[in-house]
Amino acid sequence: MQHVLRFLRAARLRKQYIVMSLVVASALGAVYYMTATRIYQASASLLVTTASPDVLSASPTGVSNVGAHLSTYERLIKSSVVLERAADLISTLPPEQRLDFAKVPRHEWAKVIADNLSAKGVLRTEIIEVKCKSVSPHGAVVIVDAVVQSYMEFMDKHHRDVSVEVLEILDNERRQVESQLVAKQTELLKLKHEMKDLGLRDSSEVV
Repeated sequence: MQHVLRFLRAARLRKQYIVMSLVVASALGAVYYMTATRIYQASASLLVTTASPDVLSASPTGVSNVGAHLSTYERLIKSSVVLERAADLISTLPPEQRLDFAKVPRHEWAKVIADNLSAKGVLRTEIIEVKCKSVSPHGAVVIVDAVVQSYMEFMDKHHRDVSVEVLEILDNERRQVESQLVAKQTELLKLKHEMKDLGLRDSSEVV
């Protein structure tokens, strides 16, 4: 109790210093708030699925275990090929929509995106949260939209390329089977002619 009373007495004697300190601290806080660069953040959620389940990685229920591979998609979103394409998309926008790149050379735009971008899988889901920071609220949205569009374009092209490759493989296999059938038929006809030359009856004439 004595300590409390002693503290109150000292505070009363130094009241003007305490008030002055509070005023100065409030003023400094207001100046910092007015002059500090504001950082805005935008985010988007990506659902990672597969068109057909992977036999090796599928669960007993037949559902592909995509969640175990989210780290691969996270790295893909932040890969140079995706970020460079995102930079290309942003470069087509008006200057007021890309303030983050106003004083940055064009060849460094992908690095600016990478420094402010994060892609993290949500625990126990097949969702990746893509977030980006910017000096303007609209700029953050622009960057996230560009990254997501670039990623979707890459995945679409990747799946198309894989589909074309599969069709080519199947077509080659079909041609190989047809060639083998033609060879077998030619061999069979040759054998029949040889049997006739030997004076033997064709097997189809045997009762």
